[in-house]
Amino acid sequence: MDSAGRLELNDVENALRESATGLVSVMLANNETGVVQDVAAVAELARGVGAIAHTDAVQALGKMRSVLLR
Repeated sequence: MDSAGRLELNDVENALRESATGLVSVMLANNETGVVQDVAAVAELARGVGAIAHTDAVQALGKMRSVLLR
């Protein structure tokens, strides 16, 4: 995480390379800090190693237009 609480994608990529990972789970929006993670980028990294991507997006429902449109 950076100082704002966002995932460092380079760290995610390195972690995925260093271990056998089957599932990556990321919150879309943090209910306490309001930080929004780049879930699409994390999912792409997970797919690259054959892992399943999961996200908890309930905190963003009704707050982020893109969540409502999908």
